[in-house]
Amino acid sequence: KGKYIRTLGEKEYFGERTLFKNEPRSATAIANESAEILHIDKEDFTGIVEQNMMEYMRNRLYLQDSSLTLNELSFEAHLGSGNYGNVSLVSSKKLGNEKFCYAIKGISRNQIDYEQLHNNLELERKILLQIDHPFIVKLVKTLKDSRFIYFLMEVVNGKELFDVIRDIGLLTKKQAQFYGGSMLLAMEYLHERKFIYRDIKPENIMVLYKTGYIKIIDFGTAKQIEDCTNTIIGTPHYMAPEVILGGGYSFTVDIWSIAVCLYEFLCGGVPFAENAEDPSKKTNYLIFLIF
Repeated sequence: KGKYIRTLGEKEYFGERTLFKNEPRSATAIANESAEILHIDKEDFTGIVEQNMMEYMRNRLYLQDSSLTLNELSFEAHLGSGNYGNVSLVSSKKLGNEKFCYAIKGISRNQIDYEQLHNNLELERKILLQIDHPFIVKLVKTLKDSRFIYFLMEVVNGKELFDVIRDIGLLTKKQAQFYGGSMLLAMEYLHERKFIYRDIKPENIMVLYKTGYIKIIDFGTAKQIEDCTNTIIGTPHYMAPEVILGGGYSFTVDIWSIAVCLYEFLCGGVPFAENAEDPSKKTNYLIFLIF
């Protein structure tokens, strides 16, 4: 009906709502340039797609519903508190007997004004709304009332990779390849869309209890760039040399951070300044090693 919904890129898909819900197609797909499209009918789809993937795709339908309002959400539980607000578990009322849960983060408007967070939150919102990848947390939409700005998001029921690797101890080669490969796939997706993450570390990666797969969270340091940027930002232990030197860097700094994580998986500590507590000392130590 002429209303823009979203832009899809290479390797993305559409039409699953008809396969799952037997509903008429709700959108028209228009190619902006020459495209090759692969298609599959319902009989083949249900016969070859495994259960985990079916569940992921079914959940994705709910996570794409940007028509939800605050009045259609019911409070379920308090999940936690962070620097920028409280996170709660909520469920949708509009689905009738079928309950679907979301996480919602409420950030006080007074805090946003006091700490001048407007640009940071708008940038994070803009980036997350363009991302739809199984290894990256999904933002459904943002909402607001007179007191708060809300981020309605996918529920990530899991544990930080930081804690997981400390519970397991040194990872095997296969385990390190699994987590490292998962991070590389997520970064490949972001980099293809010109997003640079800039803070890959085990604390920003959740491991799902149910499946063991990862979800990358916290896009507060992410940015969309064309070729390079020069902001010194991130966590010193995981920062690439060119970030610390401040002379300009590009997407490859995320690959450096993944390599640091791989070293930590296999050796039990980060390669540079493992025992230094002062971030400035970490930075000086790393620069010393570079030179």
